[in-house]
Amino acid sequence: MGMTRMFPGGVPAVVAQRATFATPLALRSGASLPGFELMYETYGTLNAEHSNAILICHALNASHHVAGTYADHPDSEGWWDNMVGPGKPVDTRRFFVIGVNNLGSCFGSTGPISIDPATGKPWGSDFPIVTVEDWVDAQARLVDSLGIERLAAVMGGSLGGMQALAWATRYPTRIANALVIAAAPNLSAQNIAFNEVARAAIMTDPEFHDGRFYDEGVKPVRGLRVARMIGVFRDPLQVRLHRVAEHRERDRRPTLKQRAAELPLERDDGVGQRGLRDAAASRRPREISLLTERQEIPDLLHLHGPPRRLFARVRGCHRRRLWRVRQFT
Repeated sequence: MGMTRMFPGGVPAVVAQRATFATPLALRSGASLPGFELMYETYGTLNAEHSNAILICHALNASHHVAGTYADHPDSEGWWDNMVGPGKPVDTRRFFVIGVNNLGSCFGSTGPISIDPATGKPWGSDFPIVTVEDWVDAQARLVDSLGIERLAAVMGGSLGGMQALAWATRYPTRIANALVIAAAPNLSAQNIAFNEVARAAIMTDPEFHDGRFYDEGVKPVRGLRVARMIGVFRDPLQVRLHRVAEHRERDRRPTLKQRAAELPLERDDGVGQRGLRDAAASRRPREISLLTERQEIPDLLHLHGPPRRLFARVRGCHRRRLWRVRQFT
């Protein structure tokens, strides 16, 4: 079993909030939303100077519920609960953290299931196309409504990392740091092609009804299932077949600490074969690369304390992933 760091505690029970904006939002497509709503949650306390706010952007299938649980649903742990909270890498004793749900989502923000004011019916397939830039523009309005002029940081992974990049290019004076994790400024031709195939799987499901499935009381579940399969298997380097035998083999693997002690660091700054903790304590190397599981990354980050900027991206092969963590001081 891998090494797990115990933190002092989690965030208190959280309550989702809704922000309503009446001013139209111009979109990159040329269309506009006459008004919109964003679901969001906050953790920690905003200081008197309003200078300690961190915005966390979610990836494709997540939501505004970043950390903690809801009082009436004790099993509703946030999707990044191991990163956000008292004593955790994003320490809510120090930072005021904002989690926001993007436009077009199914978790409460304005999207296809919302009512189109022009027709009185759900938007459905008439909902305008939204982009990363549109999400960031909507997030900027939320930040304005909270009385925050400049964010201490914007951070996210994958599609969330792309939003952090967009913040850095669209609102460079409004953020102090951008933490971009496992993201890129654009997609490869292969990813664009696979995304088109995934969309086709949904749209050709007989229950799709040209995007009017809300009116029919059905959902294109089969198409969604195929699209998700395509998303999982589209990158040969990220394929993982979760067989029983592989789970048993994983249980027999050495811990992260044991592997770190055996593996050389990628950069030889006189650290040599010393373990991860010794390397982190010495503060000599600026880069540490280890073969590690995805869920162990928060522990690796915690060893370095709160970084000013942090970048991590996936490399590696079928059964292991090489994360490169750079800390800039």
